[in-house]
Amino acid sequence: MGGSSFELVAALAGAQHVNLSGVSAITVHAAADEPVAYVVDGPDLSVARAYRIGADGIPWQADAVPLPQGMAVGVTRDLSIGTLDGQDVAIFSGFGTTGVHIVDLASDGTFGAARALSGDLPPDRLQGTFSQVPPGGTDPVIYGFVAGAPAPLAWRVAGGTLTTLAAPAPALETSVSALAHSASGIVLATSEADHALVSYLPDAQGQLTEVARLGAAQGVGINAPGVLSAISAHGSDFAIVGGSGSSTLSVFEVDHTGDLTLRDHIMDGRDSRFAGVTLIDSVVVDGRAYIAAAGSDDGLSLFEMLPGGRLVILATQADTLGMTLDNPSAIALTGANGALSVLVSSESEPGLTTLRYDLQTAGGVITVGGAGGLIAGGQFDDLLIGGTGDDDLRAGDGADMIGDGEGADTLYGGAGADIFVMSQDGRADLIADFQPGIDRIDLSAWTFLRNTDQLEIAETADGAQIQFGYEVLGIQTADGTPLDADVLRALDLLGPARYMPFETLTTVTAEPDALLLDGTDSSDVLTGGQGADSINGYAGDDTLIGGGGDDMLSGGTGHDTAVYFAPVGEYDIQVDSSGVGLWITHVGGLAADGADWLTGVEVAQFAGGLVDLAQYTGAQALTMPPDPPAEDAAMWAWADMHLRTFDGVGYDFHAAGEFVLLRDTGLQAGFEVQARLTAAGPDVTTNQAIAIRTAAGEVMIDAADDTPLSIDGVATSIGADGYVDIGLDRLYLADGTYSLVFAGADGIVNAGDSRVSATLRGDRVDFGATLNRADYGGRLQGLLGDGDANPDNDIALAGGTALDRPLAPGDLYGLYSDDWRVKTLDQSLFSYDTGESPDGFYLSDFPADAVLLGDFSAAEITEASLQAEGAGLFPGTLTFDNAVLDLLVTNGDPTYLDAALDALPADDTELAMVLKQGQGRAALSVAISDGASSMALEGADVTFVADLATAPQALGEVGAGQYRLDLGEGTAGQVRVTKIYDAGGSTGITVADALEALRMSVGLTPSWGPAGAMHLLAADMNGDGAVTVADALAILRHAVGLESPGAEPRWLFLPPGTDTTSADIGTMAAPAIQLDLDPVYGDHTLDMTAILIGNVDMA
Repeated sequence: MGGSSFELVAALAGAQHVNLSGVSAITVHAAADEPVAYVVDGPDLSVARAYRIGADGIPWQADAVPLPQGMAVGVTRDLSIGTLDGQDVAIFSGFGTTGVHIVDLASDGTFGAARALSGDLPPDRLQGTFSQVPPGGTDPVIYGFVAGAPAPLAWRVAGGTLTTLAAPAPALETSVSALAHSASGIVLATSEADHALVSYLPDAQGQLTEVARLGAAQGVGINAPGVLSAISAHGSDFAIVGGSGSSTLSVFEVDHTGDLTLRDHIMDGRDSRFAGVTLIDSVVVDGRAYIAAAGSDDGLSLFEMLPGGRLVILATQADTLGMTLDNPSAIALTGANGALSVLVSSESEPGLTTLRYDLQTAGGVITVGGAGGLIAGGQFDDLLIGGTGDDDLRAGDGADMIGDGEGADTLYGGAGADIFVMSQDGRADLIADFQPGIDRIDLSAWTFLRNTDQLEIAETADGAQIQFGYEVLGIQTADGTPLDADVLRALDLLGPARYMPFETLTTVTAEPDALLLDGTDSSDVLTGGQGADSINGYAGDDTLIGGGGDDMLSGGTGHDTAVYFAPVGEYDIQVDSSGVGLWITHVGGLAADGADWLTGVEVAQFAGGLVDLAQYTGAQALTMPPDPPAEDAAMWAWADMHLRTFDGVGYDFHAAGEFVLLRDTGLQAGFEVQARLTAAGPDVTTNQAIAIRTAAGEVMIDAADDTPLSIDGVATSIGADGYVDIGLDRLYLADGTYSLVFAGADGIVNAGDSRVSATLRGDRVDFGATLNRADYGGRLQGLLGDGDANPDNDIALAGGTALDRPLAPGDLYGLYSDDWRVKTLDQSLFSYDTGESPDGFYLSDFPADAVLLGDFSAAEITEASLQAEGAGLFPGTLTFDNAVLDLLVTNGDPTYLDAALDALPADDTELAMVLKQGQGRAALSVAISDGASSMALEGADVTFVADLATAPQALGEVGAGQYRLDLGEGTAGQVRVTKIYDAGGSTGITVADALEALRMSVGLTPSWGPAGAMHLLAADMNGDGAVTVADALAILRHAVGLESPGAEPRWLFLPPGTDTTSADIGTMAAPAIQLDLDPVYGDHTLDMTAILIGNVDMA
């Protein structure tokens, strides 16, 4: 960090700030991009004040509002910030009359009007109030408690009317002393009756049901828990509980069901100040979690919480004459402007103290996956966390914190004052560059270690070795000199006393027992249980039934069968990477069968039939994403250097900044994807990073980071399994592509579920999405359109107004770009390094102009086209043309060919052209009439291919027989016209046509009179230039529904201006006419005639 101690920023004295005394509550809320501290103070606690915390960390009063008179005896007023009816509000409790008082907050954080409340008013002794919308619910609920009550209380809010909800029945004697809620909506309470943390699961209406409790009776060394703070960090929810009677801080992990697991438990000591703890607050800043605690010893302590919940002390501050830390009465923690601000008030001293803890150089959180490996920090103060494998953890030049994992790890701190945090793993670890007197070692996780005299320390030539039980830690000094044992013992190696039970304390249901079953030389039937079983068939034709859990099934000799009870479509069958065995993973349904490893098993019996396992040969990936939604049910989009909307519109967007690719406004509200676009060359951008938010959490893939993936702000590596679960969703990694598959309505990731993907390609990320139209169609907005099956409105402003096409740079990079740009930290899903913000990535004058194929020479385009064809791309698609342009602007970068090959087929993608600066629009129109009836010909396929391009652009049918495409002025190219004959259409071929052709073939005059040039052309079915009996027979066969190969009915087209009476029209007509078009300016119309071959009488 920037420092290891606090700096006093301000001490607002009561004399200078009228009535700033007797403060009972402080909370901080972000408003207008600045933190605002709300304080309850004044005589009889009758005033609430709003202090804006500026960039210098000094609070200045922005507003104040009086509170109703009257206080409940023995209850201090408190407050929380919530949202009711879409409006931020301050919720005060502890009143002697109404019990709760609600005041609206303006967008700048100042106070608005108080809300009139009616209905079931809360009791006057209510405290600890907060509001939340229960998971799956629609109406907000206010929760609170009365000290000593057996359960939390709740009121559903509709407008200003409160309706009481029934309190949950306590499973054991309960005396509520504090209340909070997790990010997933679990309500948490401390109970002084049994010294425990209790969790409650709300239903959609907000009604609570007790789920779990964990405390003294289960082995947690806690007494009189009376303060509680909830925090979501490192991909998990946690509750920090303060026990005033035990002077302890306990960290509990809280899962989405309400189950609790004790993750850390520390006691106040001589180097900390939270004895008799009565105050806790917590905050997450740039993915790192901080906790402040204070109690009865006139000061406070600051901790960082590591992934997994372990607390590491950072700083301690004792009261001084210039501070108000004597008997602290309220505390609040916030992060802004490169620092943590701690606001503290006193029971005995007037005023408000603001302390600053420097985070200017704070770095990110970098974690190792399960397989182990090398991770490296940078120049900032990073947090590096090892995994279960043997890790090589290399911090950079900052004051880093390096957390040992479960393997035999090597830790490098680099320059700066580093903290090496060691775990209890029974493996030999090494600190490779320790700086005595500068760096710190924390051994407090070693169970039963209470003082350094218990350590066996041996001096070595370049440092020392510490041993304690099964724990061995080698220490090499940075300068390679020996480290004296007495010097090492004198260092602070222990930190706060940590009293963790030997076994993990949790309310999570224990894993079922694993069975070991052995067969005989006969044909056995062996059935496992719900655990991870090992079943060996040995000789004979055995039947192996693994059951639930991840099983190992070994058939041995004979012809053996593994039995599964779901359809084979619910399973993924893969050869393991060694080629020795098979993995059969239950990925669909309830996934009850787990992931089984099979050797020596010849056949698998699934519901519905047998599968021969001999067909699975060769090494394959262990886990791959399930199949995407079926083509007829899906809509898909991509964003690489080019965009393709969900309704099939392709266009180029090269603004620089952070933008909304897609945002759900319907049933999946909250789902959003943003892209960070950075310059990749003159006037072109690519995606540097993609950020995704779902109901389960936030995922960021950043090509500029050494650890590209972060989940909820925590740098994360995916281990050998190839996936990580994010709530109910699952994020896969295969061949450089992260695929986030969303659990369907059944709560399980299955084949056919919607997904998004991000593929790393060097310094950029390509994005793709395949979504079920039934779930998302017509409910999206952003650069990738709305998915309503109408391509005309895909490129639209936030208000729904579609841009005119071709796209003018002034429109595309004006209002359109501005509407979808991410402008503030509140809007952003990205994580930022110190000093970064959305504005830092935004270039207001970029691009200067559109980059088109016409900007390059014919020779350059030919060379790039040959390179694209050589890679396996085919001309005639937008994918091909985009790939050629990519090669031209990147000097032949082949990774763009990989992206084009990986993209879904683009044959149906409609190009939305982008104009050059100053280029006007022109209109190309084609009018087609039926030569027989002179009526407009509908349903023709009319396309235009611009010079230098290969992909056709469709002319839309804007009226009967009228086709139009808007182009950029000066565009030249080729018009192509064709139409497929429809035997069921209104213009049919009848027996009468065959008779007329027969008359013509033998020299007779048709029934209408002499045959003209178009009649002769229509009768020439085989196209040999003459009307014969064979032509008449072919027409007759088609008239009665028979085929006549080589003489099929077809539409022919005549070029504009053709003399239809000329005998030479047969040489000019073609089934697919292609017309070269000079540069188009203004409105340009082509009139064409069509003839149906076989319709001899032209009726």
